[in-house]
Amino acid sequence: MLPVGAYAPRWFMRNMHMDPEEAVLAFRDLGARIMVPMHWGTFWLFREPALEPIQRTRAAWAAVSRNHADLWDLAVGENHPFPR
Repeated sequence: MLPVGAYAPRWFMRNMHMDPEEAVLAFRDLGARIMVPMHWGTFWLFREPALEPIQRTRAAWAAVSRNHADLWDLAVGENHPFPR
């Protein structure tokens, strides 16, 4: 699970929160098999639109040619039957 929200504005949040692209890079650096984006869309924490974090995460995931099945991009409030 990696946080992908509450990153805007970057000049202020950079030292506290990853943005979606940084989270995908962190996933790769960790050598993990599955990524579950978290910390987005539940509360209006900062300035990015509510769905922007997950949209940017999906785009960053595709940009590094990862299999979408390995991105558990759950909807707000959704759970997933483990294991996948």
